[in-house]
Order: sequence, then C-alpha cells, then structure tokens
Amino acid sequence: MKFKVKDMNIATGGILIVILNQKDAKKLDMHSGDRVLVKDGKKETICVLDISESKNAVPEGKIGLFEEVLDHLGVKNGSMVSIHMTGKPESVAHIRDKLYGKTLTYTELYHIIDDITHDRLTDIEKTYFVAAGFAQGFTNDEIVNMTRAMVNTGDTLKFAGTTLDKHCIGGVPGNRTTMVVVPIVAAAGCVIPKTSSRAITSPAGTADTMECLAHVELSEQKIKKIVRDVGACIVHGGSMNLAPADDKIIKVEHPLSIDAEGQLLASVMAKKYSVSANNILIDIPMGKTTKAKNMKEATHLQKMFELIGSRLGMNVKVIITDGSQPVGRGVGPLLEAQDAMRILRNDPQAPSDFKNKEKQKMVKNML
Repeated sequence: MKFKVKDMNIATGGILIVILNQKDAKKLDMHSGDRVLVKDGKKETICVLDISESKNAVPEGKIGLFEEVLDHLGVKNGSMVSIHMTGKPESVAHIRDKLYGKTLTYTELYHIIDDITHDRLTDIEKTYFVAAGFAQGFTNDEIVNMTRAMVNTGDTLKFAGTTLDKHCIGGVPGNRTTMVVVPIVAAAGCVIPKTSSRAITSPAGTADTMECLAHVELSEQKIKKIVRDVGACIVHGGSMNLAPADDKIIKVEHPLSIDAEGQLLASVMAKKYSVSANNILIDIPMGKTTKAKNMKEATHLQKMFELIGSRLGMNVKVIITDGSQPVGRGVGPLLEAQDAMRILRNDPQAPSDFKNKEKQKMVKNML
C-alpha cells in the first residue's frame, strides 16, 4: 500500500522509525513495534512502526518519516512510498530465549550485538536484553563470545609492540586514577591508548572528566597520531567504531542504574581487545556503594577478569582498592579534573587520598 511522505522533522539519533495514522494501521493489521519494509523505487529499508492517534500529527493516507529514514531513502516531503509488513530481527527470539534462561551461542550473541550496533532493535528490546543478562546471568562462554561479538562488529586499532591498558570498574565518585596513571606510564616510555566511557552509576566517568581539558571525541586516525607522538591518549570509546554496541548498551543501563556482571566483563574486555592491548591492569574498588561490596565479591570479579582475559589471549592483572568513600576534593567532571591536574603538578593542594600507597602501587604494577 502506498502513502504520501510527511517529514516529521525529528531525528532519533539511531533507529529508523515511521509513523502511521491508527486508522491506516488498523486496516493493514499493523501494530506499534512491528517492522515494516518501506520502499521508494529501488531503495528500501526496514523500519520500526509507531502509531499516531492524532490525525493532526499524521493524517490518514500519509506516513510520517523520521530524518534517518528520509536520508536513507533519499525522499522528501510529499513523495510516495510503499510499505509492507516484514518480520522482526532474529535476535529478538534470542533475547526471549535468554529471558527464559537459555545459554546463547556465539552466533546468537553476534546477531544480538550486530543488531544493537546497527540500530535494528528498539529501546524496549535492548532493555530486555540488559534485564535478561542481569536476571539470568551469563556463563563464562557467553561472556567470551559476547566480548568477541562486540569486537567483531566494530573496528580495531593496532599498535606496534607491547600495548598497555588499565581500567577501573567505577562506582567511586572522584576516582579519576586514569588521568593520573596514563600520563605517568606514557612518560616512562610505554604505549597506553586509553579509551574510556561516560558515567553509568557515578556522577562522572573518565571521558566526562577528560572532556573538561581536551576533546575526547576523536577519529581513529587522530588517535593513532596522538599515540605515535606522545605514547598515550585518553578518549571516549563511544566516539569511534570500537566495540560500538557497548555504548548503546550503556545508554540503556544508565537510567536503570544496573551493570550486570557479564555485561561489565564483556564491556571492559571488548574495549581493551579492540585497541589490541595485551597487558591490562584492572582496578576493583571495594566498598558498600561500589560494584564489589566485600572481599568475596572483589576476589570473584578478580578471578573472572583474569579468566576471561586468559581466554582472549591477554595478560590481565587485578588490584583491589579501597572504595569506601569518595576520592579527591570534589565530585563532578570539572572538580575531578582539577584534582587530577593538581596531582600531576605535585601541587600542595592536591588531595592526599589520591596520592596514597594504592595509587602508587597501581603505577608500579603498570610499569
């Protein structure tokens, strides 16, 4: 059936969405969330259907197209397009299987991660995947396979020789060790390309804090040049095509304030694997409000990181640090950036808890 295009002047930032008037949808027996094939001559694309109950938003006989669909098809307001019902992605069935507790294969996880990467899943479907992983958990095989799938659906960066990396699993406000450790390690002559995420469960992530001092949304070519020139970088991993599904999963996790163990492990290791890091230091803060509440949980995570790293061919060393209280003099991107700069300048006003033996131990372990 053919419809006249109405430009909705809205961009989703990812997923392709079209809107039908509820009367037209009823005639075609279509429902919100259905996948429809939208065609304009030789060009076609699969979109997620939404239903409008207002005749003013989308009148009968018209189809509302979001900016991504208009660009993809190359159509304009008033053009004619045809739509046909099509099936949901195969990955939706795999997500349902995980909700019921099934162990997923590499192929099944790859389908899910690939569809997340290419915006074929709705926010609801992605949320159910995150919730399924949180409720049912992932086996070691699933974590390794999910890590590989995250890497294989994106690009990888290659650096000559030994490549170091570090990661703190977070949960402690102000704990900006990356911004202190990375430049010190680079000054010692090591290569350490650090990709960081934005905040998930704390007020600021490393990428948020570093952004107060420099651009963190850089191209792969720019990153390679910076690392070649100075031996290190601190950038936002989501700005490149490195394990691209990771940031899209994080966006779902953030409002829920959950970080399932399997997804945490896969997220961290995929970022390291994608920059070809072969020697990695993991910092696990332990405290009442962190992801590791006690020594039992911390040592469990330590063993898991070492196991997954070993299966991926990476040398992983884990240290457990004190996460019982916030670190530094301030919480939030700007104040945390000030703390990091004071440490590097050996400023008398630098926070003493940032210079404790655990942080010195971290640098020693990296070197």
